[in-house]
Amino acid sequence: MPREFISEITVLPDGMRNDDPELRHFALYVRWMGARQGNGMGGYAVTTLFREQQLSRAGNWNDNVRPFQRRLYRWETPGEALNMAKRVVNDLKVNGRTFAEVKELRLQREDQPA
Repeated sequence: MPREFISEITVLPDGMRNDDPELRHFALYVRWMGARQGNGMGGYAVTTLFREQQLSRAGNWNDNVRPFQRRLYRWETPGEALNMAKRVVNDLKVNGRTFAEVKELRLQREDQPA
């Protein structure tokens, strides 16, 4: 019998729609990285669009997680990783701005006459 398995959850900042053009820059992903192993491999990771950029359990980003560091960048359950992603998604900065700041700039530009 077929079974379902959710391997990725997308977390959006407050006020972002799922068709927003900035989604690829500001969304976070909770991803299943394989069966959990004693050496730190597997489990769930919080990443940006690019799997290499991973959030540590301490809240620091790294785009070059080495195998011996993986245990610091993995959660046992999707719920634990999801809670962390929700905690940090509104603070994620791209080019020095959060999504809220980018959205505000976009609104200001729309209000200015051409």
